[in-house]
Amino acid sequence: MKDSVRSLKDNLENKQIDADILNKELMALQKVLDKAAKNNVLHKNKANRLKSRYAKKITALGKGKDIPKKATSKEKTDNISRKKS
Repeated sequence: MKDSVRSLKDNLENKQIDADILNKELMALQKVLDKAAKNNVLHKNKANRLKSRYAKKITALGKGKDIPKKATSKEKTDNISRKKS
């Protein structure tokens, strides 16, 4: 499971990879995550969340957008303090 996630993550960072290859890896990752959820290695919601996140990243690359990154806790607190002001 970790190998599938790591492989897809590495290919996402390397933006030279063809969309067909990324889609094939995504399908393989989805299959691995579904099996892990079925065997109670992962919670089913976590498996679905991971599948969704990687699918969003791949579609964003297909549309020519940058990969959305997760906000750090410092950025979150900065945004909250700006809203209060």
